[in-house]
Order: sequence, then structure tokens, then C-alpha cells
Amino acid sequence: MVSTVSTALVLAPIVVAFGSQKPKPQAGGLQVTSLTFAPSTVTGGDISTGTVVLSGVAPTSGATVVLASSSSSVAVPSSVNIPSGKSSAQFVVDTFAVTQIAPATITASLGQSTASGALTVDPATLLSISLRPSSVAGGLPSACTLALTGAAPTGSLVVTLSSSDKSAEVPASVTIPAGQRSKQFNVATKPVNAPTSATIAATATTALGLASASEMLTVLPPALTSLEVSPKTVAGGANATGRVTIGGRAQAGGMTVTLATSQTAVTIPASVTIASGESEASFPIKTAAVSLQTSADITASLNGVTESATLTIDAPAFSSFSLSARRVTGGTPVLGKVSLSSEAPINGVTVTLTRYGSAASVPPSVTIQAGQKSATFDVTTNAVIEDSEVSISASLGKSVMEASLAIEPPIISVFTLNPTSVGGGGTSQGSIVLSGSAPSGGAKILLESSSKSASVPVSITIPEGQASAVFTIKTKSVKASATVQIFARYGGSSKSTALNITTAALSLAFR
Repeated sequence: MVSTVSTALVLAPIVVAFGSQKPKPQAGGLQVTSLTFAPSTVTGGDISTGTVVLSGVAPTSGATVVLASSSSSVAVPSSVNIPSGKSSAQFVVDTFAVTQIAPATITASLGQSTASGALTVDPATLLSISLRPSSVAGGLPSACTLALTGAAPTGSLVVTLSSSDKSAEVPASVTIPAGQRSKQFNVATKPVNAPTSATIAATATTALGLASASEMLTVLPPALTSLEVSPKTVAGGANATGRVTIGGRAQAGGMTVTLATSQTAVTIPASVTIASGESEASFPIKTAAVSLQTSADITASLNGVTESATLTIDAPAFSSFSLSARRVTGGTPVLGKVSLSSEAPINGVTVTLTRYGSAASVPPSVTIQAGQKSATFDVTTNAVIEDSEVSISASLGKSVMEASLAIEPPIISVFTLNPTSVGGGGTSQGSIVLSGSAPSGGAKILLESSSKSASVPVSITIPEGQASAVFTIKTKSVKASATVQIFARYGGSSKSTALNITTAALSLAFR
């Protein structure tokens, strides 16, 4: 609400002439016939629109009318152009903040003709005072805005303030800086026992006289405004926090709010005290485990006003299901883990397990013991001859979670020779190690030599469930030392190693 501004001091009327000076006609030439302003009186910092009129229409090249102002508080453009075929044009007049009433004469000239008009610039004064909110609980502030009719002048403008009741406090005055049109400040209030009205008044004295404005502020006693719980949903056995809020500040000695709940699974204190000068207080909420989702109503009461909030208590449910690995070589064990959102009740919680795919197996279920939030189980994987995927699901009531496990066939991880150098006609032993156990039927390893100087079996088979095997490399006599590459291949993997064959068997002489 914007209050009506009242004028306490009436100044004598100021009369300003607005007539235009009509020049003497010029033979064969245009003349300026009038210069007017709308509005003709403005507050410093606002604008006015000037209109210049010629005795006829402007020629093809237009007509340029020269402008000038007699006052530094009024700024006009140096000229205004009247377009071809037109007899008038408008221009913007800028004004500046002033401390006194400032009359100005504006002149418009074209050739030897001149016209003038009067524009008056008034100093800014108080326009209104507004409070937001206009009703506030004691102890809380209300934002007060002082508005001027225009921009404050150089040196600022001081507005005097007062309050009709001690429940609302205002500063003695507020200074609105130069160039500003408004100023905001807070009205401080005190706690009260009953609704109290206070009139906030503002006055300002300028060259226009005394201007005043006022607005009513109602200060209310603190009342319960809200009750909140956080979080709004918890798992049984978890804790929550309640918070009560009043519309204002508690008086000396504090304010006691009564608490109650409808649910035995929820435990709260009988009351909570909002300390003196504070507007809220928190209290603990403890919950017990429940077998089904349960809603608990919590209420808070103060001076006949009751607020309520609902807390939802969930039964234990899945929070996560994971595997210790997402991709393994067949035969490698994996650990599964199921977790609950809260501790398991007295009898524990049984989670049903199911696997889809023959490359792995899981137990039919896993039990999360009372007071625990998680349990683990073993996933047994089988050796495979090609990439396989197994999907494992864990079910608790209507909640189902799934995880995928990729199972790879083994590859050759190690291929060595012993010794790596032999004399022609000697032998060396090759050793192959897989990355996992051989699948059903064994793992057939293909062997190859790069030279007839060293012969290897066409293949060897690593028995099912085993991960390594050895074979013999036979060499022939050579005229010169040679290096032979021995290759081993299985599935999509292959490795090679070098065997050095010398001209004679190696011997070690001791001297």
C-alpha cells in the first residue's frame, strides 16, 4: 500500500511564462513559430518532450533548428532536424536533480527567427512510504521503502522518521544518496503479547515545502507457523529430525511447544523449547524397525495453534546388489553382496537368488542376519570354450535387482622353454600356463616350429580343470648356431618364444 503524500508547508505559487516569441516574417523563408514542452514542469532527473513548429513545411533537405538552454539543470540537443515535408519535430529534454526550483528558458532558432519556451525543474521530495509485510510477528523485521518524486539532489536528501509505538523501532532519519529515487531499510520489531499497531511516519523538507507520508505496521505475538520432519521417509531404526517454527522471536524465558505422535514405532520428546530471541527449535525423532511401511503423524501445539507433519517408516528394502567383478575367466570365483536400506529385524531377511546361464551357479538364497545391513555369497563360475554371460538376480518381496557377469574362456598367459639354448640333437621342455582352468573336454593347444631343426608335437591337451601342461622339443644337429621360434595357439590367443640351437652340446668345464 502506498500512502498519500501530504504537504505540510504551502509555498506561494510560482508563475512561469510559457508564451512563444514570434519572430518577424522573413521574405521567402521558414520561421520558427512556437516552442512548447510537455510536461512544462518536471522533477529533476525526469525528462520532458519539446515540440518545435515552423511556419511551413521543411524543404527537400529538411530544416535544422538550433536549440539552447538558459539553465545548467536542463539539457537539450544542440539542434533538431525537421524532415522534408514536415512542419514540426519533437526532441527530448533531460533534466538534473536540483535543490531549488529552477526555471529555464529554451530557445529554438532558424535563420533570423527565434521562439522560446519555459520549463521548470522542481527539486525531488518525498512521495510515499511502504511496508512489506505490513503485519509481522514481533522480533521479525519489516522492509520499509521510501520513494521520492524524482532523483535526490547533490548532497543527498534526509528523510526524518518516527514510530508511534515502541514495539516498532526506526532510525531517526534515513539519507537517500544523490541520484537515487528510493531507499530501503528495516523496521525492527519487539515481541508482544497481543497485536499492536504502530504508525511509521516519514517527513522531508525541500524547497517545495514539507512533505510527509505514513503507513500502519501491525506487530503480532509469536505463533506456531510450521512443523517439519527431515527426512520425510526413513527406514525402520533410522533417525529423523523435527523442527518447529514460530512467526517471530520467543520472549524472555523461551516458549515451550508440546509434541505428540500417533505411532508407537516413533519416539519423540514430550515438548521442545524455543530459546529466548530464537524463532525455531529442533528435536530428535527415533524410529523402530517395522515389518510393513508405516505412517506416523507428529503434532506440535502452542497457544491453541497446532501444526502437524507425517513421517513414513519403511520396512527393510534393497539399497544395493553388486558383484566383486563384472568379467572373469571361467573357473574364477566371484563374490556377490546384497545390502539393505536399514538393519535386518530379529528374524533376519532372506534374499532369493536366481542365475540365468549355465556358466555360473549361485546358492538359492542368502540371509542377512538380525542387526546387519548386508550379506555376501559365492558365485561359482565354470570354464568355458567361448565368451558367455550369466545374469544373476536378487529378490526381496517385490524388489528385484540384477547384475551381469561376463565369463571368458582361458587364454595362454605364460609360455616358457627350459632350457632356452641346447646343442643340436638335444631337447628342451616347453611349459604352457592358461589364465584359467581348461573347459570340459580339455584345452587343445596347437604347436608349431619355425624350423625343421626343432620339432614339436602338433598339439597338446591341457586336461579339464587343469591350467598347465608341458611338452618336449627335439632338435637336430646344425652346422651353425640357429634361433628357432616355437609358437603356441589356443582360441583367440597366441604366444611364441625363441630356442637357440648350437653346433654342439653345451658343456661346463671347471679349471
